[in-house]
Amino acid sequence: RAFVVVPGPQNLGQEEYINQEIQNISRLVLFINGDEEGRFDISKIQHPNAEIWVQYPYAKHDSLNKLPIGVPKHLKELAPEYPSKDQDIYFSGQITHQRRQQIAEVLPTLPNALYTLTAGFAQGGEPKDYYKALASSKIAPAPAGAATIDTFRFFEALEMLCLPIYDRVDS
Repeated sequence: RAFVVVPGPQNLGQEEYINQEIQNISRLVLFINGDEEGRFDISKIQHPNAEIWVQYPYAKHDSLNKLPIGVPKHLKELAPEYPSKDQDIYFSGQITHQRRQQIAEVLPTLPNALYTLTAGFAQGGEPKDYYKALASSKIAPAPAGAATIDTFRFFEALEMLCLPIYDRVDS
């Protein structure tokens, strides 16, 4: 029996080798993580007694277990004291697809909403300031990321006691 973690991007092209290596394991729990672009070919993994979990799921992973991305590891160090919820809605992020464009059009028109546009992933303000603004808000739109529906924002909102509004429409 074994739990096996395979970082997807670092093992592209190694799928058949990994498949051969796991055949001697009688019961397997396999985690494919970090494959945001969904390029690791999970279809090459064939095992008679495996439970497979995929981080950054795509439609082609519908039959597999989904492993949530969770929060970035720096959140624990940067989490603010939980303030009062002064803002109704907060979103800070890049505009990478239509659903985010809709947020960019609507949020600036809402009262007591805070919205900041960023140039790209992790290119906004300081993470500590982001978490403080998120913690002071009641609602956080959590649209799909640039590559998959899974985003840190959903889990960060939960951690900051904020209600995430999740988007199941893939970008």
